[in-house]
Amino acid sequence: MDVRVAAKNVFYEQPLNERLRNCLRLESLFGAINEGIERGRPHEARDVVTRILELTDFINRSDFKGELVKEIERALVVCRGFLNNPGVDALALEETLKRLEGSKETLRGICAQPGNVVKNDELLNLVRQRISIPGGTCSFDVPAFYHWLCSPQARRTSDCESWMLDLRGIETAVQTILNLTRASSQQRSATAYSGFYQEQASSGVTLQLVRIGLPSAATVYPEISGGKHRFTVRFYELTSTQSRPSQTENDISFLLECCGL
Repeated sequence: MDVRVAAKNVFYEQPLNERLRNCLRLESLFGAINEGIERGRPHEARDVVTRILELTDFINRSDFKGELVKEIERALVVCRGFLNNPGVDALALEETLKRLEGSKETLRGICAQPGNVVKNDELLNLVRQRISIPGGTCSFDVPAFYHWLCSPQARRTSDCESWMLDLRGIETAVQTILNLTRASSQQRSATAYSGFYQEQASSGVTLQLVRIGLPSAATVYPEISGGKHRFTVRFYELTSTQSRPSQTENDISFLLECCGL
């Protein structure tokens, strides 16, 4: 479940199929990498390298690029179905179609497997060999990595951007799909009685993502489960990190978005 903060609300997101799960995981990794590159301090550069290795392992463990192209093609079919619909913003739809087509062509244009730049980098391979060992990238374990971490920030930033170069197409495509999915639902209010809520998907709608919004000061959090046709939400109270959370007995008002293309 992903957590996103918007204004004074915290949104908890639960993907309901494997493609959306993968997209949300990658969005989280890309976000952490970009933030680390921007800040640029040595300990953050260490985290960036760790996440870049994690990112490439994730992408290369299966035909993720092919699955992402299929999801984009599916989104294109859905969006083209709204052409000539008077109730749809024609300019916004045209822009969305252009972004989807652009992402599709970019992914098809990546001849090599995304992440090959990382795979063929000697320094990153040295780090990869030690990264599974707790504290295994200390200065005495990988002196070359320590030397790189102590180099000027401009060099570290340049190297990180180079490692990410053939991964940016994946990032853009993932963000396009997630933005489109999140925009597919109207936000509404709902109530979980005694901390429990259940809903059936409308006829003809395939759920892909459920979003639950709560005030940032809320004393409960949701656990969401379900599939493409129905989902349930249980709200839990976390009174202490030393005790197991328990389902609240209170009625909880929250914001709900049921997203699906």
